[in-house]
Amino acid sequence: MSTLAPEGMGWSVCTHEEVCTKVIVVEDGEHPADALHSNVQSEKVVAITRTPNICAREELAAEHYLLTERPGRNRIQPEALTRIVSAARAVSEEAGHCTIIIEGIEYLVLYNGLNPVLRMLCQLADLAWENGHHLLILIYSPATSHEEIALIQRVCAAHCSAQTEHVMNHAIPSAAAEE
Repeated sequence: MSTLAPEGMGWSVCTHEEVCTKVIVVEDGEHPADALHSNVQSEKVVAITRTPNICAREELAAEHYLLTERPGRNRIQPEALTRIVSAARAVSEEAGHCTIIIEGIEYLVLYNGLNPVLRMLCQLADLAWENGHHLLILIYSPATSHEEIALIQRVCAAHCSAQTEHVMNHAIPSAAAEE
């Protein structure tokens, strides 16, 4: 795994030194759980994902919500972006320090469009920053354009620079390199 960040991006010292937002780009054929191994920074985790049991491999104390159209316990419909933020907030308030994992961004974009999903990610980044949490955003490279990844990085870099990791050592070409 290589660390990839556009110039000027990467880990930075914020007001809360332990707060970080990480954008993890997962390549085709890789399981998103593979990216979690070295990135979860706390014992308490709230995972809001499209992939069932994403935290099972890591044996994390996770409160897991599944993004799905099907109703049920610990399930969130993709159109319910405010419920995603509410679920993360509820767990984070009782946990003290936690890691928030959001996966299935392309699924949320399909149902809501990019701008509402970016606003939701900004709210999650603010929640993490305000409470000293970690935010991990897992994105599938084949399903997400370079421009969308850059926008997500920018939104998440409001309080501290987002770090991007790429599973499988594939780099995202910078806009300057593509010209």
